[in-house]
Amino acid sequence: MIPNKTVADLGAINQTVTITNNTTASRTIYIGFNGASLGPYSPSDFPFCTFPAQGNAYACSFTLASGKSQPITLTKGNFNVAISADILVWSLCGGGTGLTMAELNLNTQGNDWYDVSLVNGFNYGVSIKPSSGNAITVTSATGNAKNPGVYPLDATFAQDHPTRRQVLVVRARITHRRVM
Repeated sequence: MIPNKTVADLGAINQTVTITNNTTASRTIYIGFNGASLGPYSPSDFPFCTFPAQGNAYACSFTLASGKSQPITLTKGNFNVAISADILVWSLCGGGTGLTMAELNLNTQGNDWYDVSLVNGFNYGVSIKPSSGNAITVTSATGNAKNPGVYPLDATFAQDHPTRRQVLVVRARITHRRVM
């Protein structure tokens, strides 16, 4: 993961994460809250998102039309999530199952962390674009060895979906980027 020191100690407070669908069709977006906890948030903080998603109390889903965006205003601190499209986050854990995830952990002990996970394969291109610093962009399951912020770097999976090389974009207000 890539840690990002925030300028203010408030981290994810008064920040916005925006999910944009740059594909050619509507997509079901899943947000999974890591650690079996919504943290300081409740489902009412995400009125656009339906809880539970496929029976998971720590995940929600919503439909995002092609070319549209969904902002998520963060006002309560730590935001620790995995975001995926068309497949519920964590539902296909085990590798090679075709599930790209954007992982964000904002305001964890004063740091913001983010990465694109290919641990469970690849189904869509994903880009994480902080408000300052360099973006992480993944457009395929392979060729990411020199792309910091992608885990694992040398991912090669049998279930690469070549027809789904369109990109979903996650924008987060992350102020600095430092590769570890």
